[in-house]
Amino acid sequence: LAHYGNKLFPMRKMLVNYGLDLMDITPTEQDTTDIAAGTVPTSLRSDSVHLNADGYIAVGKFLADKIRSLGYVD
Repeated sequence: LAHYGNKLFPMRKMLVNYGLDLMDITPTEQDTTDIAAGTVPTSLRSDSVHLNADGYIAVGKFLADKIRSLGYVD
């Protein structure tokens, strides 16, 4: 954070805290457990490591917003 400042993009944190809302997914009991543990919700993953389509779409939306906020594109 000290080195990259506002250019740092905390992807896992964004997915944990906002991913389900962004994708309009109602959290399952497992998602709630995952979020409490700081883990990307199961509804955004295809397995224990990789994202599913919703997870990748959420990442794309988060990154697009970040890129715009930094003024790299309109």
